Amino acid sequence: MVKFSKKEREEFNKSWEKLLENSFKNINKKDEKGRTILHYAVGNSVQKQ
Repeated sequence: MVKFSKKEREEFNKSWEKLLENSFKNINKKDEKGRTILHYAVGNSVQKQ
């Protein structure tokens, strides 16, 4: 299981907002750690289970 820090969750939220604003144009864009928005989404869903 991958656990994300508070900072990583905040980065996810910022990325998610940008993604929604751009109508999914940047869905494959990677952050400085090489993760896409989908990496963060999967990580967050695993933590909630």
